Amino acid sequence: MTTNKQMTRYLSILVFASLVCARADVLTLRDGTKVTGNWLGGDSKQIRFLVNDQIQKYPPSDVSEVNFGPEPAPPPGRTSIKLGQTINEVEAALGKPALLFDHLPGQKKIYIYPDPPVKITFQDGKVVDTL
Repeated sequence: MTTNKQMTRYLSILVFASLVCARADVLTLRDGTKVTGNWLGGDSKQIRFLVNDQIQKYPPSDVSEVNFGPEPAPPPGRTSIKLGQTINEVEAALGKPALLFDHLPGQKKIYIYPDPPVKITFQDGKVVDTL
């Protein structure tokens, strides 16, 4: 027979376990790639991250930041564009630009968005500057 004290303990463990499982961390690599999973730890040689029930290992030199907990949403009406993102990633976030300047075909492009006003410069298909 289970006592109230044991039942409370089991319930506390269950709640804690569900919170840990529901929490997701976001690891951002230097190339702009975001990996969602759970931080397992790290040292000077590697960072361990649990992704889809698989342990992934990353050299610390490849990681730009780790956010513990879910990634914060961008402010309403704004989408965060980061250096290194591809043209497809930017278009998926912001849609087609209002103006497009193709300075060196296949090498340098500038996208202009009117609302909110944003100028994005691509070099070799990746974001190199935003204004």
